[in-house]
Amino acid sequence: LERTHGPSHPPARDAATHAACLRRTSRLYAVLSHVGEAVFRASGPDELFETVCRIAVEQGVFPLVWIGMADPVTGEVRPATAAGLAVASLTEVRITVRPEPERGCRMGLAPPGLTDKEKHRQKLLQ
Repeated sequence: LERTHGPSHPPARDAATHAACLRRTSRLYAVLSHVGEAVFRASGPDELFETVCRIAVEQGVFPLVWIGMADPVTGEVRPATAAGLAVASLTEVRITVRPEPERGCRMGLAPPGLTDKEKHRQKLLQ
């Protein structure tokens, strides 16, 4: 029979890629497990948010994790808590839950809050 699933022994590069994927997946499961514990242990939302952000940075090795809350009047999402090396960069991001057509923003993200990929997608949608 002819093999349709590739070589029986993948090249070293594929093995290294697979190992890196397994490490990432293991870290994400660790984050999920610890966050689940935090949900039961936290005495309130503030403590839970801080714990979740800390866990994601420490266990998940994310450079920045933040939880935002939408202002009911303005619709702007502001950080409730954050953790990581890039916390200071949050002051440069503006996110709103309301569309702002006058700023060319149909999806509610003001241009400074968009990644390059999102900016490209937004141009395609317009």
